Formats: sequence, structure tokens, C-alpha cells
Amino acid sequence: MEGRLWFFLLAVLNCALAEDKHVYVALNDTLVMKPRLSEQITTILWKHEGNLLAEWDNGNMEFFGDFKGRTNLDSKTGEVKIKSVTSAQSGLYTTEINNNVQKNRFKVSVIQKVPEPEIVVKPLACSKALDNCTLHCDKATGEYEPVTYEWKDDDGEWVAGTKEKLIKKDSHKIKTFSCKLKNPVSERVSGIFKNPFYYEFQHAAVITVIVILPFLIAGVILYLKRESIRNICANDTNRPKETAPTTENEQLDEAKSNSVI
Repeated sequence: MEGRLWFFLLAVLNCALAEDKHVYVALNDTLVMKPRLSEQITTILWKHEGNLLAEWDNGNMEFFGDFKGRTNLDSKTGEVKIKSVTSAQSGLYTTEINNNVQKNRFKVSVIQKVPEPEIVVKPLACSKALDNCTLHCDKATGEYEPVTYEWKDDDGEWVAGTKEKLIKKDSHKIKTFSCKLKNPVSERVSGIFKNPFYYEFQHAAVITVIVILPFLIAGVILYLKRESIRNICANDTNRPKETAPTTENEQLDEAKSNSVI
């Protein structure tokens, strides 16, 4: 009884001291795991979910079960490589080096690479007549988890978000939206989605008015000034010249001149 109790306590202690490393690998890719070494290897044993995977003992190498023909084991470093993994290779991997169970363990998840997402708007008849709409970053079904989402406005920076993005009328300055789907082994970006609230023509018209209006005002002011000057000059030219009044001597001279005639 005491022996069983001690064995149970040692097992619990080993679990408490174990250092699990979560490893994600893409479906059909190669899984690589390497233990931490503190001494030269004389024997090494790899297990998957408690079942023998590979063993090396003083020059003798052996592989077991589904790992035959697809696994390589480096006897110097203890590194193991498993090719063309499937979901069957997910699970807990442990090692024993020189008959000592290693603390570092590998919790492996075999997942699919994410597909290209597609942005779907709801309601489908989203238009400027509505106050808001919701964009969905949709994907095909599959074993992609864990998945994260990011969104981008026009050519801006990617911002972390959720599967859904609420857009409102006040987003009318944004022309397009994009979403990104990521998991630990891949990432894909959607096509560009045009913002149904974007004011394309009104936006261009406002910019045109802002740019051209100062020049129009300056032109009108210049024209009015030029016309005012032109009118003043024209009035001076057409005004009759006033003759100076004759003096008394000039009147006598004029009378003498007329009497001689």
C-alpha cells in the first residue's frame, strides 16, 4: 500500500513539475520537436499519448505504429521530425532520455491553414438609407482554430477585432474595408469591400469647391477693381473742357478788334 502511495505521489509531482509547450503545426506539414539536454544521450524514448513512437538505444533505432516510414530521430540532439502530419498526430508527446523522464513535454495541435475570408454585409440590402450595417469576415468550415480577426480601413493599419464589424453612416469618408484571418500556422486577407456609406461624388465636389473657391473670389475682386478703374478713366475722357472766364482787358481788346473790322 505504501509503495503505491509513493508511486502516486511521484506521478503527481512529475505532472506538477512538467513544462508543457503548446505546438501548432499545419495539416500535412512536418512536426519538429527537440528536448532540452543536460547530458550526452545513450538512450532516448519518444512517446505519443503514452504509446511508443520512436526508440534509440546504443545504435539501435526503431519506430512504431503509424510513425514508421515518416519519422526521423536525431540520436545526438534527441530531435524528432514527423512528416505529413494529420489530426491523428495531435496530442501529448513525452521523452525519456537515459531512462529519465523529461520535464518538458509537447502538446501538439494539428490544424488546417486558414482559407481566404470573404466579407459579407448584413443586411444584404445595406445602403445609405440605413443608419448602420454589419460586416462579417466569413470563412469556409474546417479545423482552423484558434482563429483571430483583424480589420483595415482603406490603406490604414490592421486593427485586431472580431468576426463582425459594425459600420455607420459617419464612416462615409472610408472608401473600402478589408479583413484578415489568422491562426498560429497561417494568415489570409480578404478581397476589398466597398463601403456602402461612402460619399464618392459629394466628397469630390466638396474638395473641388474648397480648392477653387478662393481663386474664384480673387478673380471676381480683381475684375471688379479693373472695371471700376476703367469706368473712372472713361468718365474723365468724355467730360467737356471748361473755358476760363475772360477778363475786362480781354473784352476791350475783342471790342476794338471787332470795330476795326
